[in-house]
Amino acid sequence: MTTIAAPLSSFLGQYIGWRGAFFCVVPVAALIFIWQFVTLPKMPKREKASATTAFKVLGRPRVRSGMLAAALFFLGQFARFTCLRPFFETVTGVDVTTMMYSGPASTRRTPRA
Repeated sequence: MTTIAAPLSSFLGQYIGWRGAFFCVVPVAALIFIWQFVTLPKMPKREKASATTAFKVLGRPRVRSGMLAAALFFLGQFARFTCLRPFFETVTGVDVTTMMYSGPASTRRTPRA
């Protein structure tokens, strides 16, 4: 859901505004949360975990590089639809639909009316 939330919200925001897009996504997120709560199995703890255990895992090189890759991916997606969208729409003439279905290098220029 996270990977499609920004482009879908941007697409819906074009037609019904940001408030409408937000209120369309909230019920979906609530249903997904309830579905996960009901269907995911209980995971009993095997040993007592301290508050520093999560930070100890970040000491592993593969975990660090994986977290960095995921953070950069999501940062790029959110930056594309939050910060770059106004630039693409006003300067280059690319609409939200084209941005949603293509990468930034393969966007086509749409003529201005």
